[in-house]
Amino acid sequence: MTLVVGKAKWAAITSPNTKFEPVYTINLEVDDSTRDLLVGLNLTPIKGETNEFRFKRTAVYKDGSSAPKPNCVDASNTEFTGLIGNGSEVVVDFDQRKWTFAGKTGTKALLHGVQILDLIPYGTPENNFEVLDGFVAGTGDKEGTGEEEAA
Repeated sequence: MTLVVGKAKWAAITSPNTKFEPVYTINLEVDDSTRDLLVGLNLTPIKGETNEFRFKRTAVYKDGSSAPKPNCVDASNTEFTGLIGNGSEVVVDFDQRKWTFAGKTGTKALLHGVQILDLIPYGTPENNFEVLDGFVAGTGDKEGTGEEEAA
């Protein structure tokens, strides 16, 4: 098992992401030295990113049974069941696993658990768009200013 520290993005740890396939997942933005460590373990950054890696664990086995969810704890090792917002500082516990599919091979990061060091709760302004003086559809002007938007 390997432990790495970074900033969480798009975490689905306490309940699986079911958009495509049910998986527990977290993207982790890391510093340059941690990136070098992960690349040295044959992990590949997320396409288009240089310091962001994805860690996943299936939520449902091929036979249809539920897989155990990853451990999720706070800094005092107490179970955490809430949502982890983008930018939270976390430690990710994982193993690397080799894979082969359609004649291609690689290494994936198998998620075991997450420890939250500094939580930014999901739904806070750091995690959402918050435009205080922007365009409001249907009004033709900027909210609160009375100024018309240029066409």
